[in-house]
Amino acid sequence: MSHHSERNKILHWCFWFFTGNTILFYLISLGYFSAISWFHSSYLSPKNILILKCFAAFSQIGFFGLLSLLLASLMMIAAYWYTKRRLILTSSIIIAIATAIVLTIDVYTYKVSHYHLNGIILNLIFNGLINEVFTLSHNELIFALSIFLFIIIIEILYGLALWRAVDKNWGFVYKKWFILLVAVCFYLSYSMLVYSQQYQLHRILVDISRVLPYYANLQGLLMFGKNGIYKINHFAEEHCLQAQGLNLPLNYPLTKLQPSSAKNNPNILIIVIDSWRFDMLSRDITPNLYQFAGKSWVFKNHFSGGNATGPGIFSLLYGLPYSYWSSMEIQQRGPVFIDELNNQGYDMGIFASASLSLPPFDKTVFSGVNHLQINTQGDSPYQRDLTITDNFKKFISKTKKPFFSFLFYDAAHGFCSFDEDLKPFIPVVKNCDRSQLTHESDPTPYFNRYKNALQLVDKEIGKVITYLDEKNLLQNTIILITADHGEEFNDGASGYWGHANHFSDYQVKVPLIVHWPKQSPKEFMHTTSHYDVVPTLMKQGLGFNNFLAHYSIGSELLDTTRRPYLIINSYVDFAVITNNRRTRILSNGNYIIETNMGETLFTEKLDIPIIHQAYEDLRRFYQNQNI
Repeated sequence: MSHHSERNKILHWCFWFFTGNTILFYLISLGYFSAISWFHSSYLSPKNILILKCFAAFSQIGFFGLLSLLLASLMMIAAYWYTKRRLILTSSIIIAIATAIVLTIDVYTYKVSHYHLNGIILNLIFNGLINEVFTLSHNELIFALSIFLFIIIIEILYGLALWRAVDKNWGFVYKKWFILLVAVCFYLSYSMLVYSQQYQLHRILVDISRVLPYYANLQGLLMFGKNGIYKINHFAEEHCLQAQGLNLPLNYPLTKLQPSSAKNNPNILIIVIDSWRFDMLSRDITPNLYQFAGKSWVFKNHFSGGNATGPGIFSLLYGLPYSYWSSMEIQQRGPVFIDELNNQGYDMGIFASASLSLPPFDKTVFSGVNHLQINTQGDSPYQRDLTITDNFKKFISKTKKPFFSFLFYDAAHGFCSFDEDLKPFIPVVKNCDRSQLTHESDPTPYFNRYKNALQLVDKEIGKVITYLDEKNLLQNTIILITADHGEEFNDGASGYWGHANHFSDYQVKVPLIVHWPKQSPKEFMHTTSHYDVVPTLMKQGLGFNNFLAHYSIGSELLDTTRRPYLIINSYVDFAVITNNRRTRILSNGNYIIETNMGETLFTEKLDIPIIHQAYEDLRRFYQNQNI
């Protein structure tokens, strides 16, 4: 066979191998659209739903067809200059396998977290933090490996079968028709997005376009040339860009703290339950906490500063938004609250079921704690929960000075990690498979599993409270019990599950119980947040009279003055919450306005003064505020 003939066959194979993969990519990507509830919305007319489905189909065919053509072009260029059949075929199959597997992972990530594999999510994965977004059960891991194995087998078989067909000179025509189909679909989806700007449906089309990874970027590059991405961003109203990964000089606190006026330093205990949402403080689910709440202050309208562990804990112990995280971590600047506990000679007992290096709390909130125990022994979250209860008791039995202790329970977050059937709430799902969860899925088996896990945590906290009572420490110990974030179970029928992916009440509103010695029990209905905890402890507990704004964006918990807004962070974006709506600012600057329960409001406009004030809070504690 001549060199020219061999090269033509390889080029022919490359084109049809990758364009044939369009079918596989398309089938995998159907998982994206199962996460969209608009196709079943009663809010839209049948005609509008048909338009949305056409847009989704055009976008999907155009996007993955173009992806296949790009991969084919790269390998055809390589084959043209380096005609080695085995090398080209092997490399192509490996590239196709890798693309399909990455796409499968991205589909799963999007269905669970509603985020694509961007730089921030990849950073979480590479640093072992992906469990902060979702935890995988044993069955989910087996299912994922089975899918990967299937992709490998199907790609190899398809590649070999296609080569036999090419080698036998079977007729393969319609190349230009495939290219034309991709171009037409891509152009139609682009046209629908651009020319719908004057209609209310435009924002829904923009919302659906986010389902495909880097869709707007790709259209901008191909359709508009040099200023394409800017124009696509303009069409999507993306003009609220936020900085990511900053490491700027800090101005924290703004002034030096004045000496404490406290005469008797109380003990301080903060207990955090991972993923404990606001409506899960009840007699049947958390009986010990419910009983303790009846003797304490209960804040009924309390919000975390985040919908994930990192932002939630950061806001709780700094009283600041998560936007300061990277600077605090890189510069290892701990919160002034911990500084002052050290200055006043407190014994520190930090006990966490989850690792304190994932996220790196050892370099941020607890960087000032000596002899910090980063990891806790145990094969499961619940076993580690048992351990930290015992470790806390040992700590209390030995300390002779005022103490600060932080207990972080994890079993509710890892409710899918239990192999045994949990009770009393039934039915429960025996094997978690969250890749199959959609807006139509019945949440009950998962929700019951979560409530059963919460009840196990409740028993451990009951042991802690009983032990403090037996040691006569309740009368001199401030006890604060709350959560880092909530947990959603498709409550709004919009396909949101878990946390770190939405800003509805189910993910950001959490219980807060405060036992303040010698104070009568009371319920408070005004809005409070994690940002208010450090100012309250600093002023009322440790006796500091500095202006709260010098080290926090919060107020005192008992201050009933109306908060005009709250800032809630995720790992990727943030939301500005007011009384009647939530403005979600995406990492690329685009925004979504929603109700408290997550229903999108497409006719609402940005409240520019509120957004401006929020951005002032996001940069107040940097030396250079013009960021």
